[in-house]
Amino acid sequence: MTEAPLPHLVADIGGTNLRLALATRRADGGVALSQMQSRAAQAYSSFEEAARLYLQDLGQPVATAVISVAGRVLGQQVRMTNLGWTLDAAQLAQSLRLERVHLINDLGAAAAAVPALTPDDSTLLWGGAGKPGAEQRIVVVGAGTGLGVAGASLGEGLTRISDTEGGHIAFAPETEQEERIHQRLRQRYGRVSWERLISGPGLMNIYAALHDEGQMVAPLSPEQILAAHDDELAVGAVSVFCQALAAALGDAVLMHGAWQGAYLVGSLPQAVLPWLTSEACRARFCAKGPFAEAVAAVPVRLVRHAQPGLLGAACIALSSASRTPGALAA
Repeated sequence: MTEAPLPHLVADIGGTNLRLALATRRADGGVALSQMQSRAAQAYSSFEEAARLYLQDLGQPVATAVISVAGRVLGQQVRMTNLGWTLDAAQLAQSLRLERVHLINDLGAAAAAVPALTPDDSTLLWGGAGKPGAEQRIVVVGAGTGLGVAGASLGEGLTRISDTEGGHIAFAPETEQEERIHQRLRQRYGRVSWERLISGPGLMNIYAALHDEGQMVAPLSPEQILAAHDDELAVGAVSVFCQALAAALGDAVLMHGAWQGAYLVGSLPQAVLPWLTSEACRARFCAKGPFAEAVAAVPVRLVRHAQPGLLGAACIALSSASRTPGALAA
């Protein structure tokens, strides 16, 4: 009897939470995630400690590990600012006694997950059928603690990923209100990136900039701003946030040539869904000068899968294990 292949350890590390799971291939060829756990990252001194305890608790040997990290991966190494963790793929493989460990940026992992999404895993916000072609070029934008951008080329079982630091591209105000917000943020930060507006802290920045006294102090958290439906400034801040997100998403389509699709991931896009479906947001997404018509045809989807980072890490692990063309981080 042929032994079943060992599962793969997959992880998604953010600034606050650490999620771990085992990845296996289903009988129908799909991806299965099991033994999923979410833990407070701050409770551990390193990812190695967290992974070792997780595997010990399960008593389950694994073949490889793919780790999605909220940070810039260089040479299969990453330094996480929020946690103070340093991850080195080669050292982790040795210490955890695995065949190999692969590190990928969290938005890159989310991009790798797109081919595995079911129709129920995403919601169409606006757009057309996209541009047909053998190669499907898409872009994924994630808004949460920060703003992330990744591109991917999909076709014939091959996923090529381009993870970027696109959230740090300079913010381009397009309205008088955005000009005033930009001026206040520039007084505080100097250079103003899209992330200064399109993130949890960014929503607080917008609210503070709209405050009557003009002080760069946000009296409300992002959650409080989103819930303050009777607060005119809060409602205005959410509107600015959503239109900025739509504008940045349209820019990302242009930069990546993502004519086949744009995907939004993260907690904030899901929280502001009623605003995102507005005609104002669609107009900002499409307002790209001579390319307005082309951008308008791009389908925009909100990813509702609970763990796109883990799913993408699993896709990479399984495609690598099968020795077929798989997801490749740029």
